[in-house]
Amino acid sequence: MDTHIIGAGLAGLVAAKQLADRGQQVRVVDKGRSVGGRLATRRMGAAVLDHGAQFFTARSDDFNAAVADWIGAGVVEEWCRGFEIEGDGYPRYRAVGGMNQLAKHLRSTLPDTVEVLTGHRAASIIPLADRYAISYDGAIRSPDESRAVICTAPVPQALELIAYARRERPDLHIVARARDRTHVFQLFNAGANDIVREMFDSSLRAGRYVLENIGLSEYEAAEAQRMFYAHDRVSLRELAELWKPDIPASQNAAYVARAKELETSLRTRVLRPKMANPPNAAPASASSDAAPTAAPPRGGTAAPRTPGAL
Repeated sequence: MDTHIIGAGLAGLVAAKQLADRGQQVRVVDKGRSVGGRLATRRMGAAVLDHGAQFFTARSDDFNAAVADWIGAGVVEEWCRGFEIEGDGYPRYRAVGGMNQLAKHLRSTLPDTVEVLTGHRAASIIPLADRYAISYDGAIRSPDESRAVICTAPVPQALELIAYARRERPDLHIVARARDRTHVFQLFNAGANDIVREMFDSSLRAGRYVLENIGLSEYEAAEAQRMFYAHDRVSLRELAELWKPDIPASQNAAYVARAKELETSLRTRVLRPKMANPPNAAPASASSDAAPTAAPPRGGTAAPRTPGAL
């Protein structure tokens, strides 16, 4: 087996299709009775209740293309364009007949090189010499081995798996995705190395374009983006050391004090006099974060790929 995917929700099923299209043998495992994850629907007589995700939006070109295919297949339809009387003009989509119908459709499109196991809760990821073994709760199946593992499971289960992998293999480099800062801190504490926050990269790009439109050169805007990225990465690492899961951040004196210091540091850097470096010239000095030496093309990222929270 090439790859195991933990979680048969939208992310897991789409990943399975992408990998299979590239020639991989894939096994998808999920603790639920059927595929779907948050695409969850219950039926009570003639009533249909979506008790997970009730709709979704599409913001990227790739996802818009996928939604168009689903609409063409009669699986998805536009639901509304906002929840006020006049709406906001932005489409919200839902699956026809309940959100889990989209998950079932995605499963039906998987080739024979993808195996889907429901009713199997992954209990641990066991690093071997050159492979990984997945063990299951209740010993309902012997551990399965693969060359790679993708975890799309809910936060509590993902944290358990990351913590187990870190204990067993301190040298393992673990990459994880986070939905917000609290999730970042949880993942750091569990043992993740690189953490990518949802929407963070797009927010950085949006901020850079705003700076360009208010008068900064492309180089200056890219440098501001790089500086913010580097500062945020270091800040999250430091704050993760102070964060306590059982104490609200606002009541954690050490956390609040350091957060204020870091905010002051950021303000000082942002409000420095306009950079003297000309466009496409290397900065006079560079930090250990390895800054780029020229403004990247629009749509790229100004920050290098370095370990830490993104």
